Amino acid sequence: MMQSRIGRNVRRAAVTAAVACGFAALPAAMANADPGSLYFHYGDTNCVLNSGGAFICDFGGSYVPPNARQTVAGAQFPLPFAVQQVSYEGNPVFPAHPSFAPKSATVLPGGNPDINDVATGQGAWGPYVEFGGTRCEVSFRASFGCSSANHGFSTWWNNLAIN
Repeated sequence: MMQSRIGRNVRRAAVTAAVACGFAALPAAMANADPGSLYFHYGDTNCVLNSGGAFICDFGGSYVPPNARQTVAGAQFPLPFAVQQVSYEGNPVFPAHPSFAPKSATVLPGGNPDINDVATGQGAWGPYVEFGGTRCEVSFRASFGCSSANHGFSTWWNNLAIN
């Protein structure tokens, strides 16, 4: 019984590593300051939303195991490494995932505007931005998240959930 649990955890870690490595280079391609992108920050988190539904957010700090979790195909598992960025390429077949783009991919020269300055609406607990099919919002007790095509992330206290 113990071996099957260990084997399952090893397989989960391998899938996580494959997902992270396979998508690591993709966010850099979308991080140009063209009219089809919207940049903003909420606290230490810098985000860029693309008109095609893609996004990347850099948290300014890391979410560490076991508080960083990924859901793939309905199965949730802890990520075995610290996560500082999450991105989604706009393809509904693939989930949002940890990414490793340079910080310059999410920040305009001179800094990003505050979410309050680019907000498209006000939710029950804070502002939200909708752009290109992505919605990012401040929620209950300063939690924050972005979603596009049923994929995205949520942060609260020291926790990160990616799907």
